[in-house]
Amino acid sequence: MFKTKRFAYAVLTLAALAGLFGGRLAKPAFAQVKAALVRDIDNPALQPVQFAIVLTQSGGVPQYSGNIPPVPAGKRLVIETVSMIDNNPGTSAGLFTLIPNVGGVQCVYSLPLQYNSAMQKTTGTLAARMYVDAGGGLYMQYTVQNGAVDLNKYVWISGYYVTM
Repeated sequence: MFKTKRFAYAVLTLAALAGLFGGRLAKPAFAQVKAALVRDIDNPALQPVQFAIVLTQSGGVPQYSGNIPPVPAGKRLVIETVSMIDNNPGTSAGLFTLIPNVGGVQCVYSLPLQYNSAMQKTTGTLAARMYVDAGGGLYMQYTVQNGAVDLNKYVWISGYYVTM
């Protein structure tokens, strides 16, 4: 009888412990940690956009400029990547600058360019985070050397609109 009583207490104690800790111990340890959001791409407030812009000659100096379409009211454009190609740059890479306007403040970003003499091309890509407000704008200017042919100067911009 004494052994039966001890056995019954042991079984009841184990059942109570299993009830208390069984639910917690059954899960993997990592399941209790919630993952941090890296990027909220499913958020309807974020609207992906891409622009393809042809730069046009501005003035007698070998300068080319372009603008993006206006940012809609109530939105902010977040630019993540800017790429550029010039198929007829002359004999060296030029200088490409981007000037976004946020709240009346203008910052100047310079796109690093590489010249390929065998292919007669200048290319560049910039991965950055730039912001453009509605009513602000993004001005782009590309300066090449004198004697460069006025053909095929393109810019591609990708990012997303954020609802303000």
